[in-house]
Parts: sequence; structure tokens; C-alpha cells
Amino acid sequence: MNIWITTDLHFKKSQFEFLVENQDKYDILTINGDLLNQRIDFEKQTKWINSLFRKIKKPVFICSGNHDLDAEMEFNWLYGDNLILDNKIKTINGIKFGVVPFMGADFSKFYDCDILLYHIPPKNTKTATLKTGMDLGCDEVYQALKHKIIKPKYLLCGHLHTTLSKEDTINQTKIINPNAKPNAQDPLVYELNIKG
Repeated sequence: MNIWITTDLHFKKSQFEFLVENQDKYDILTINGDLLNQRIDFEKQTKWINSLFRKIKKPVFICSGNHDLDAEMEFNWLYGDNLILDNKIKTINGIKFGVVPFMGADFSKFYDCDILLYHIPPKNTKTATLKTGMDLGCDEVYQALKHKIIKPKYLLCGHLHTTLSKEDTINQTKIINPNAKPNAQDPLVYELNIKG
């Protein structure tokens, strides 16, 4: 199974269109937050994104990011039969995916997932450390992994666009942050091929 992992598209239309045009190259798409840019033109952005996602016929897992919340700090503007969003768990070909929300995350709900999406990478990892050496990772997800509250095979993140590495490991969990280039024509995509 070929999984395309991307993040932080920040309403760059050409990057969304690339994902639609190339859907024959992946079985599953994950977007690890920050679909929107700013809350300016919120309705215009959300309407366009919803329209575009109707063209994707594959399963799309999306976790909310800090740019995706509405004025009430909720992520309820995205919809579609093929979309698996915050607080959802879905098994495909024996692989259990979980989507952790940006706000109000209860990691224990996802204790037995194989693949987790969460917007911010865990602290103390190269996936959360900028090239300047500044660590901007999340302590909460770090503690959940360290103390084995969650034990996914893969944790898919985003939020930070240029980190020391796209991969790191805590215990047996491989952490993947594909990084992002919001001003580029095409998104950065990390391909994960797993049996399932």
C-alpha cells in the first residue's frame, strides 16, 4: 500500500491540485494539518477545498492544524465520504489509522493505532528541531510516546516546515514530518510503502 504523506499546504491551490491530479500514484493520502492559510477569506478557502476534495476518490486522512480552526476553534468545515478527520479511527487492509485533533487531544483513545496523524511533532526529535537548533516540538505527544500511552508504528506530523530531519524514532515509533514549502508549485510528499 502506497501512502502519500504531506502537510502544511496553507491554501496553495497548485499543491492541492497536484494531489488530485496524481491520485493514481497513491492508495491513501494523509495531510497532517494546516490546509488553510489565515482566517482571512475563511469561507472562500473552505468552500474551494471542499469542492476540490470531491475529486479525490481515495481515502484521505486529515488532522487539524493551528491554521485550520474556525472562529470557535473547531475543525468542522471539512466534509466528504472519503475523508477521515479528527477523532476518527479507521482500519484499511488491516492497518489501523487514527486522526488526533490539534485541540483537545486525548492520546489514550488511539493507543492501538498503527499509524497516527497529529499536527505537531514530538519534542526532543529531529522532526521538531529547526536547523537553528530550536526545538518547537510538542511535549504532550512526546510524553505519550515515551510512556507508551500510544505505540503506533508511524506518527505522521507537520507544522514545522524545515527541520533537521524528516524522520526520527521514539521507542519503536517512526516519526515522519515531510516538511513543507508553502510557496512552491508542488507540495513536498513523503512516500510510505507498507504491506497491508
